[in-house]
Amino acid sequence: MEGNGKPRVLIVDDRRSSRESVSFALSRRYDCLLAESAEEGLEIVDKGGISVTILDIRMPGLSGIEALRLIKQKEPTIEVIMLTGYASLDTAKQSISHGAYGYLTKPFDLPDLRETVDKACQKRMQSLKILHERDNLKQALSTMQKEIGNLSRLADVGWLSAGVVHEMKSPLTAILGYAELMLRHLEAQGEEASLPSESARYLGIIKQETIRCAEMARSLLEAARSDGPRLQALPFSHILDNVETLIRPQVHINHIRFKIERPTDDFDVYADSDDILQVLLNLVLNSIHAMSSDRRDLQVTAYPVDEEHPLSSPTLKEKDFLHNGADLSFAAIEVQDSGPGIPPERIRHVFEPFYTTAPDTASAGLGLSICREKVERNSGHIDIVSSSKEGTCIRILIARLT
Repeated sequence: MEGNGKPRVLIVDDRRSSRESVSFALSRRYDCLLAESAEEGLEIVDKGGISVTILDIRMPGLSGIEALRLIKQKEPTIEVIMLTGYASLDTAKQSISHGAYGYLTKPFDLPDLRETVDKACQKRMQSLKILHERDNLKQALSTMQKEIGNLSRLADVGWLSAGVVHEMKSPLTAILGYAELMLRHLEAQGEEASLPSESARYLGIIKQETIRCAEMARSLLEAARSDGPRLQALPFSHILDNVETLIRPQVHINHIRFKIERPTDDFDVYADSDDILQVLLNLVLNSIHAMSSDRRDLQVTAYPVDEEHPLSSPTLKEKDFLHNGADLSFAAIEVQDSGPGIPPERIRHVFEPFYTTAPDTASAGLGLSICREKVERNSGHIDIVSSSKEGTCIRILIARLT
């Protein structure tokens, strides 16, 4: 189509009078391009945008029949109408066999010509629509095949994980046993213990987290029989305290300026504490690994979502989520780092299984997809709310008890 909205019709005839008479008959409805030879007509076809071609059969040089064959090879959706002053059964058969839409003899009736061109244009539009629908179908099938492949890979990972988790039970039992022995030894020595009290606290954390790992292993092995997350009311501050305690060694080792901004007043959220803790730890560790050596700032901000504390620049998905849960109360947790950010073209993929932006090829690309699964199974929402050269902010919305 031209900018004026008219379909383009190419008229190829070695006789000037014939070209101009056909153009005059069609110019009110169509944008007509003229060519005095088949070779010139093919050059115009190569430039694109032609809906219908009207070809004279007998021309010096390349014949109309041969031009018809070449046009259909170049662009099958162009409809071709053959004109001839020497009608014969042979040329009609050849025209049809090479895909001509119509076959008119000179002198032709102008209303018949217009009607034939109109119908040819309609057929061209139908062909383009079918091709467009076919391309959409191919794209949908390709996406479906990719998703099926990801599901298959996830199933494989599931079987592998079950085996690994089963084998982890033995070393976890050993770690837990030795931690308990060391704690008992310290308790027995009392004030005469050779280790400082801070070391005893660290051992307590090791014991506590080993028990949690063992519990997670048990939960994974029983996942097929699980009825879902263990939702319960728990203080928001409890989750933040655990994050701060567990992340402190990584913060210290990696020289991170870490800060937690807590809500003024504590409140309860309704969630599985292990799920939310694992999500936050995963997000914080991802941020630590993403930051360069010169800018290493990491902040976790938690607040109730209400009129006093509205969401800053909510995404469209967050707006939909809050609208659908208009009768509920929510809390927000934001993890903001000073890393390099995520390119815009990659943001929409980061929660997909096996997708990773990490240069380390050992990364499986499952971290954020697992985070989303855990947040959503707690009836929450997770989204990337900003990402630039100044860093990335990921926000979680979760149900709050009032």
